[in-house]
Amino acid sequence: MAGSLLALYGAGVITMWCQKDDPDASRAQRARRDRRAAVMEIWQSSKEVEQDPLWWDKVKELSERAFSLEALLLFYEGLGKDYMLHYDSSRHTTNDVVRQAIIPLSKDQQCAYASVMMKGQPTRPNCMVTHNWGNLFRDLVAAIVSDALGSTEFGMIADLMDWDLDVVREMLRLSDKLKHTYWVCAFSVSQHAGICAGNPGNIKDSVTGQVYPLCDCGKPKYFNSSPPLSSNGQSSYCEMNKFDDMMGLLAATDKDFAQVVAVDAAYGLFTRAWCVAELAEAHQMGMVQRLKVVSAGSITRNEGMLRSLQVENMQASRPEDVADILAKISDKAAFNEALQNLIFGGNGLIANWRDLDGEQQVARMGQCLRWSDARARHGTAGGMRQSSWAESKSGKFQAGDLTGNAVMGRLCRCLSSLFWTSAGKQTRRMANARGLRRSSASVR
Repeated sequence: MAGSLLALYGAGVITMWCQKDDPDASRAQRARRDRRAAVMEIWQSSKEVEQDPLWWDKVKELSERAFSLEALLLFYEGLGKDYMLHYDSSRHTTNDVVRQAIIPLSKDQQCAYASVMMKGQPTRPNCMVTHNWGNLFRDLVAAIVSDALGSTEFGMIADLMDWDLDVVREMLRLSDKLKHTYWVCAFSVSQHAGICAGNPGNIKDSVTGQVYPLCDCGKPKYFNSSPPLSSNGQSSYCEMNKFDDMMGLLAATDKDFAQVVAVDAAYGLFTRAWCVAELAEAHQMGMVQRLKVVSAGSITRNEGMLRSLQVENMQASRPEDVADILAKISDKAAFNEALQNLIFGGNGLIANWRDLDGEQQVARMGQCLRWSDARARHGTAGGMRQSSWAESKSGKFQAGDLTGNAVMGRLCRCLSSLFWTSAGKQTRRMANARGLRRSSASVR
């Protein structure tokens, strides 16, 4: 397993992913479950744990570094107030936050920040999040929240987070999701065992333009070739070369373990080598994959770019990572075809995203209306910006993204009373009680 299922695919051992999806959705789901069962059987009979104990000790350690949504919102709430005081939710990326908040806050403990968030308690994830470090950090958090709330789109949640995070927290509480756990590399990998002391590209803060500060924690660093090496020739202590095995361990020991694909507004995730490798790995393992996008319209706007993707053009922060991934793929043309099938195929990411049944469509309309109502109660006076539904340049929700036309909009409003859940009612009562009034100066 240390060689990863992706390596087996590259060697031609695994070919199921390349096969065309059966038009019968139920048969496609059975195929996914069969892949999951095969992974569980492989892991149960694997002897590699005995052969590489150092490697697998680290894999197990990584698999227990999740954090709860409650802890994530607490961290997000401190940005711009208690740390990274210049934080701008509309401009700062995950990379910015890792370098200027996550690394400094975990410096004393010299550990993954997820361990700090969970007070040292080993925590297994319900889901692993695949994301792009160039994404807005706010949008990453919003995508995770949208997954917990059962939404496919995160644009409204991102806006709501800017107005009042307490509303988001209350929605999660009423949905009994605050304890739901996620694994995100930015939090779950110890940056002090890897990148904290270096910045080879002199990457700069997205707002100030200043080069990221370096960490002087002094903790030993382990990269892919750092000794001691496992039987596969890779570092046993490195935390950045075990994602596939960690996914395999969790998928084999938890039938409900799933992957959340948090797509940035520019869809750059699909150009990142590690992200594509994780998508392929999760698919081959039979994991449920849940796509989260900023809006429905964003898929249409980026379809041309997605259809032209080729694994040979993928990028990574470290060139050696690209080389390692490409070396595992013997037939790149077949891989590219399989990638298109994974994204656009009959049981692919986008098809599954679009194939909501009637009940889910109804629930989605109700959710959108509730969030819109909650935001509207903040008001637009006093210098506050207008709803992003009406912002044609915002890159987020536009009226057409939700309703398609004014007729559908009126229909949604007529139906809203049917879909207004008890959680939504309580959120509205809470909003009315508080008034949800904030001065423009208080909005990050």
